[in-house]
Amino acid sequence: MPSLVSTAALAALLLALPGRAAASGDAPVRVAGAAFAPWQDAGGAHLKLQGAGLFRWGWFVKVYAAAHYLDAAAPGAPPEADVARRLEIACLVNVSAAELARATDRLMERAHGPEVLRALGARLARLRAAYVGLKPGDRYALTYTPGRGTELSLNGRTLARVEGADFARAFFSIWLGSRPVDGGLRDALLGAGGGATVARARSRG
Repeated sequence: MPSLVSTAALAALLLALPGRAAASGDAPVRVAGAAFAPWQDAGGAHLKLQGAGLFRWGWFVKVYAAAHYLDAAAPGAPPEADVARRLEIACLVNVSAAELARATDRLMERAHGPEVLRALGARLARLRAAYVGLKPGDRYALTYTPGRGTELSLNGRTLARVEGADFARAFFSIWLGSRPVDGGLRDALLGAGGGATVARARSRG
């Protein structure tokens, strides 16, 4: 059976629906069966869950669940701040490494334009080269630590690390920046409205 997620589907990265729910205390947040812990540790930083969401292709295909964590020592830090953060993505469908690589280029160019894409080209190529195909249950994580760079891991195993606060700022801004793929999704991952929030999203279809 062919992959349920085309490059176009990933590149769309979905529109947020209005429903939200607050996390309860220190209980994990669950999205489409994927549990996200309220806290994570990375490079000596203690990261607090800010928000989580479910991404769909069309109305029916659940693509992945995602959660955003921020350094608890820098509460309220804006997305462009040079602080530790983490984006965790729990895959719900089959996606090839080639699809991920093509989607990354399209999303980066959409968010920043071809000039930034060219400026980050060598480092972005290193990250793309580390991609592997995903199957349901796999979990990717992008973790940025100041002074160490952005680490890509799969199911807890490090695949690549890319240096530079500028790279992290550009890459995370696909979801969190001033020109995100979708404003509702950004707000959900940032926990807009107070506390960790959960938003369900769909593609433009």
